[in-house]
Amino acid sequence: MGKQRDTELLRKLERNQQFAQSPQIIKDWGSLTKQATHVSILKLGKKLNDSFRSELEEEHKREIELLVARYRILREQDEEDAKERINAAYSAQEHNFENKAAEIRLECEQEMQKLQFNLEEQIETTVAKKSEQFQANLEIKLKEQKQIIKKENQMEIDRIKREQLNKHKEALQLMKSENKSRMIDFLDIIRRSKNEQARVKDLHFKDKKEYMEHFHNSSNKIYEKINQTLAAQSKEFDKERKTHRNEIKELEAKLKSSQLENERAQQVCRCLEAERDSLRKYYKEFVLLTRPDLLHEQSDFVFPWNYATTKSSCLSAKSSCIIKN
Repeated sequence: MGKQRDTELLRKLERNQQFAQSPQIIKDWGSLTKQATHVSILKLGKKLNDSFRSELEEEHKREIELLVARYRILREQDEEDAKERINAAYSAQEHNFENKAAEIRLECEQEMQKLQFNLEEQIETTVAKKSEQFQANLEIKLKEQKQIIKKENQMEIDRIKREQLNKHKEALQLMKSENKSRMIDFLDIIRRSKNEQARVKDLHFKDKKEYMEHFHNSSNKIYEKINQTLAAQSKEFDKERKTHRNEIKELEAKLKSSQLENERAQQVCRCLEAERDSLRKYYKEFVLLTRPDLLHEQSDFVFPWNYATTKSSCLSAKSSCIIKN
């Protein structure tokens, strides 16, 4: 609208300028002064033309001022009308938008109720199925763990028995070898003593007194050496027996402690399972109250406690018990 009015005003101004420059006005005034001379006619025409042009310019200025004022008034009116129309359109759109939003809210609430009902049903079914599966898997895994623990205990007992038997066999072999070497030494000593006795008999057969003294001295030395060696052997045998008995007692105590620790580990596993069940109940109630959408999106997020966590906890407890031993 504003551009059209500006173009119309420009066209009017061009027409007025063309009318001011046209020679028709001079002809009209020349018809009135036919009796005058050509020079007077030209002078009068120039004067009239100048005066008429000044009047036309003043009129054009007035018209332009009036047109500008009217243009401003019309522009302000158009702006006010446009603002009113825009406000009316915005109000109508807001009203329509509020109505549509209310309808959409009602539809969303209905759909949310339906989804909540469906989610509750799905959650109940999935929880029941998963709980049954989890209990069955736990029972199977507990049986397997018990069998594995029994096998490990039996293997440890067999290994300890084998080690003890090997140690006893090695000790007996060492004792036999030592006894053989000592018997050989004793036989050598006896042979030497016999040789010495024969030599003494041959040398000192004439002098019986010297022979008897030498014989008694040599026999006493031999008996002293034999008694010393026997006493040392008896002491060593007693020490070895004591050490073997102490080792056997220590191994028995270790077996008892390992059995007690296995029982404690089983008790810890049971306590962890009970805590896990209670935590699952509380977590389920918390999720149903706060974020039911997570139950539909991520089933694993609702029940993060599975067999892997229980198995890792049981194995960690068992490893800690073994490390303590």
